[in-house]
Amino acid sequence: MSDGSAPTVQRRIDEAGPFWFESLHRDPSVPRDFRPWTCGLSPSALYACSLKCRKAAKIKTPEVKWTSIKRWVTETPEAGVRLPEGVFYAVKRHETYVPATPTPYFAKTEYVLIMFPFGNVWSQRETGVPITEQWLWEESDGMLILEKLIRKDAAKPLPGYFRKVYEMFRQEDEKRLAGKEHVLWVHLKRKKGQDPSSGPNGPTEGPE
Repeated sequence: MSDGSAPTVQRRIDEAGPFWFESLHRDPSVPRDFRPWTCGLSPSALYACSLKCRKAAKIKTPEVKWTSIKRWVTETPEAGVRLPEGVFYAVKRHETYVPATPTPYFAKTEYVLIMFPFGNVWSQRETGVPITEQWLWEESDGMLILEKLIRKDAAKPLPGYFRKVYEMFRQEDEKRLAGKEHVLWVHLKRKKGQDPSSGPNGPTEGPE
């Protein structure tokens, strides 16, 4: 960490957002108060929506061919920093065949994936250079790298992301209201006393 202090980094991250710019982030096809990270869909479902939108926007998605090592979490594994709302952390491994003599082998490189509130997912500092947790806490222009990435995400939201998430949410919420199997809040089902068909504060209702 930049100053060796996890509490200091945590305080700075807590103050890093969330950002909301009405003219930039408002999608008229989505209810005004809808936010993907609070609607009950799992981070994996949000990632699936992001992936579709990135492909539609012709944004490269190299991580789809990599091996998942750690599923999406909201607290970093090494420093234990709690991430802001809508920010998720995962780890994937990229394996590259190296035809070395006399013994070929697979070179294995781990990449941290960071998914942000407005749909962007980044795994590389530059082509072939992985994001690492330690790098997120480095200083740049008076900010932590993670702070800068949060601002970058807010400044360039992924086109169509809110709409895509809302479509998935509505499909699953219709199933829930009909008493059918659905995926809303399922990722929280292991929490003690948590009903998978409910949000953290009880049964959820679709936005008006």
